[in-house]
Amino acid sequence: MFDNLKSKHYTLTFNQVVILTSYYKNSLIDATLNFNSKSSNSTIKNLNFDLVENVAFNLYFALNITIENNNINLVSSKDVSAIIITGESFLII
Repeated sequence: MFDNLKSKHYTLTFNQVVILTSYYKNSLIDATLNFNSKSSNSTIKNLNFDLVENVAFNLYFALNITIENNNINLVSSKDVSAIIITGESFLII
């Protein structure tokens, strides 16, 4: 689905169950993926994140989010987490 989303930083919010994957091993994305309760039971796999001072995944009341075979390169001069889990979220790695 994703192929080189690197021209700027993207913030994508999902309000439904999704399966996100990339079959391009060299694709890099600069994006924050937000999941809420409506996107519970989603799966994210085979993505290559290249982030500067941004979060890769933000889970807010999202249940059963599966993150599999992702690479997260996070460059930051301050404290930034790759994954933020808030509310009553549940993550499967």
